[in-house]
Amino acid sequence: MGSPGFLSFLPHGAIRLARKPRLCDTPAVLLFVLHALAAAPDALFDDSVILAISGECPTAEAGLRRRVDAQAADLGARLALDLCRYTGTQRTTAREDLTSLYVVGAPYDPAILVKRRGDHAADAARLLKEARLAGAAVVRVMVAARSYEEAQEALARFDVLLGSCGPLAAARLLLESAQNGATGAWPAASRTLGRFPEDTDVLEEIGRMAFLDAPNAPSAVVDAVMARGRTTARLNVLLGLLKAGQAAECVDRQARASVAAADRPAWDALAYRCAAAAGNLARADELLAKPADRDARARAQHAELLIAAGRTAEAESLLAPLLPAEPLAVQVALTLYAKAGRSADVEALARKLPADSVARLTAATALVQSRRYTEALLLVEGTCGNQAGANGAVCERIVSAARRGLGR
Repeated sequence: MGSPGFLSFLPHGAIRLARKPRLCDTPAVLLFVLHALAAAPDALFDDSVILAISGECPTAEAGLRRRVDAQAADLGARLALDLCRYTGTQRTTAREDLTSLYVVGAPYDPAILVKRRGDHAADAARLLKEARLAGAAVVRVMVAARSYEEAQEALARFDVLLGSCGPLAAARLLLESAQNGATGAWPAASRTLGRFPEDTDVLEEIGRMAFLDAPNAPSAVVDAVMARGRTTARLNVLLGLLKAGQAAECVDRQARASVAAADRPAWDALAYRCAAAAGNLARADELLAKPADRDARARAQHAELLIAAGRTAEAESLLAPLLPAEPLAVQVALTLYAKAGRSADVEALARKLPADSVARLTAATALVQSRRYTEALLLVEGTCGNQAGANGAVCERIVSAARRGLGR
């Protein structure tokens, strides 16, 4: 028994199960949850069990019967078989089997597993916690399938059956943001955080919302995630700030937080991106570490900062492995070569670029400014048709300037 088996199993069957209308049926949901809590780990990987939980009962029943016949005490297989019976035409048989199995009057009460083993407080608390996590997972799959009404109904029933708790509150917050957008869900997030200020599932969900809508995230809510959330929740906050163009705040919040050693590589990699985007050269230098481990665009931004500081040799060293694959690195390198009068390097790099690359325009402009008109024409003539709008007009002006320079 235990949640590792459930967590390993969930991706196999839960999504298909959640897409089926019968998931609104509370007993069917609880059979699913009970199976997750009660089955031996090997049962969770048995093809017939997976098929049953996925709703493919006609295919599953023969294998389930063989498993039950071979070992009548296989609780997981019995639950899966009863799930098929209940969701098919044998509800009475399913109820009778479960009642006889647990010898209780309410066969769909999660506490039956404790009653079967002995009424121990530790077991009860653990099973309740796992049932709540399982219920929240089912709701999340419903939301992913955009079955919002079913998710709302399931939440209402789980609240009655399992009690108010952080995992279900976080799932309700996910539903709110899915229906109304993250911006519209911030008031609910503040209320939920007020009720469950230490719950990691709630903090995780708020971190996900901050990734989607950092500009509108209340500061107090973000502060709570950064102070008490898991590293994944805090990374989502920082990514949201970076995505929203608030790189300086990303640097500030990252510098004031601490993480476990195991999370440090991912943390520092994101901090480097924020520092480079924010123009914080000192922090970017500090976080560079092994360049190959850092984001390519962030390295190009770092190179821009180095060039502005007059550290061109370091910039070129940082750019070289990125060329010509990283577009920003190409732009930075072309600008560097052009300002240094290195037209041969401009031409050599530009010729490695696709004909419709905007960077070719940068290179051709630099060549015209260096009075290397022939090279500029060879670089862009015949390709202006690949450029649209303003870029097409720039391309035509380059060709005209180059031709005038050649006296044509």
